[in-house]
Amino acid sequence: MLKIKDLTTEYQKNPIGIDTKNPRFSWKLDSDQKNTMQKAYHIVVKKENEIVFDSEWQESEQSIAVRYEGKDLEERTVYEIMLEVTDNHEQKTSACGNFETGYMGAKNITADFITHGFEDNLEAPAVFTKHISIKRKLKKARLYASALGIYEFTINGKAGSDIHFAPGWTSYQKVLQYQTYDITELLEEENEIAITVGNGWYKGILGFFNEGDHYGKRTAVIAEIVLTYEDGTEEIINTDESWMSTTGRIRYSEIYHGEIIDFTKIENEKQPVKK
Repeated sequence: MLKIKDLTTEYQKNPIGIDTKNPRFSWKLDSDQKNTMQKAYHIVVKKENEIVFDSEWQESEQSIAVRYEGKDLEERTVYEIMLEVTDNHEQKTSACGNFETGYMGAKNITADFITHGFEDNLEAPAVFTKHISIKRKLKKARLYASALGIYEFTINGKAGSDIHFAPGWTSYQKVLQYQTYDITELLEEENEIAITVGNGWYKGILGFFNEGDHYGKRTAVIAEIVLTYEDGTEEIINTDESWMSTTGRIRYSEIYHGEIIDFTKIENEKQPVKK
């Protein structure tokens, strides 16, 4: 019996936040027959009921990095993948998957960078907070986030991800990565969002001379929360001047020097954010 396993888009299974204009599909074959080889494949990609890519049947053994060559992908959109394969024993099988695009370009970002309301020499990582209420039935929720520094976020006190050191170290003047998170299951009717931003490589101490501020003097965050409701409507909550800034239990944080955490700290001073 022939089976398809590990159908991936850009080497991820059913990924969200894909920004690649021509993503690549890969898969593996599993068969109970010896000497099985792929003979041909057929890929169809749909946006709802619209076919945006049809590879037609291709006589090929290729099953790694088959490139999407269809219509231009739209931002924040779910696409369904349908794959059919035949082998040299005349067996046929199929599999389904999906991927969801991200911003697909900086022009689609509507949020603003915000920085904390404290002095430049703030030692404790800044914490950016926002309260949001959900009064309708939620279908899905996404958080798109990045920072000048490194960040983690919580929703109602629960960690939103197991990713550390996001968004990574880049040439910040030219490239800044962002991440996409599925936060649907974390949200309740009333929610407290908190994004903690440490110095990281952006402002932190690194190099032979034990100095910081290599890329900038203030950490900052940019985030967009997109709530999609069952009735088809969307609500977008961006980082703007309605957010507040404070500090938390982490009183000092440097990649190469470690952290100091004060578990007796409960309430700290709050300041309006700045753009």
